[in-house]
Amino acid sequence: MDYATNILGVANVTYYGHINPNITPENFPAIREGVKPVVMSVATLNWAYRITNAEILEEIDKAGYRPADAQELVHFVWKFRDAFVNDDYVRAPESPCVLPAGRGNEHILVAMGTIWVAGTLHYGLQVSTVCDTFQLQLAEATQARYSNQYLVVKK
Repeated sequence: MDYATNILGVANVTYYGHINPNITPENFPAIREGVKPVVMSVATLNWAYRITNAEILEEIDKAGYRPADAQELVHFVWKFRDAFVNDDYVRAPESPCVLPAGRGNEHILVAMGTIWVAGTLHYGLQVSTVCDTFQLQLAEATQARYSNQYLVVKK
């Protein structure tokens, strides 16, 4: 993993259909340096009740991982982008993508290792795919969730 790479430079290379304008190197600065080997994994966490982000981070830590940072998320999705493209959509010629009824974003991957504080709100990052288009978005870090996929790194 090359931590010297500018997050937006990598994001542009991956051809995101949308990048939230608040996702900048100033808001999500590099927190690691150099080139280092890392072991990343996608953790799918599910609960039968609402859970806070602090509880999610505690579970990730107990499993021997840390949450991936912004650079790691963008790099991971770029490296494995073919695995994130949604083939389960219907596209008529010259018309927008239409997901099957009841289906939203097919893949959402969250990274909470770099947090941007904006007033009273705290944001990590998430990458989602809508049909075959990637979107790099803010993920509210204090929001309770039932389930999500988190990019994590072995400690």
